[in-house]
Amino acid sequence: MNRPIEDQPDLLQTRLWSRFRVSLLGPFALVDGSGAPIAVANGTQRLLSLLALRDRVVHRTSVAGALWPDVPESRAHASLRSSLSRIPKPARSAVNVSDAEICLA
Repeated sequence: MNRPIEDQPDLLQTRLWSRFRVSLLGPFALVDGSGAPIAVANGTQRLLSLLALRDRVVHRTSVAGALWPDVPESRAHASLRSSLSRIPKPARSAVNVSDAEICLA
């Protein structure tokens, strides 16, 4: 069933997860299900934004190359690992990570 456009959420502004919401237009914001903001480091903001915009499972190599294109591949992968480790504990369940792939939960 098609809903009228005005009843559909603005997918460019927010990405809804089971317990989280991320705002991508205007200042970055990550809030939990109760509406409380979760502080996120800049590198992690970029990672969550990219995953929200891709909206699918992506290879870690692709994510690392997109976020850190001007550094050697090994350094980009190290930066991705660092960014993943800095995801705040309350938001870690929002990201699914495997050895080769990453996506929003």
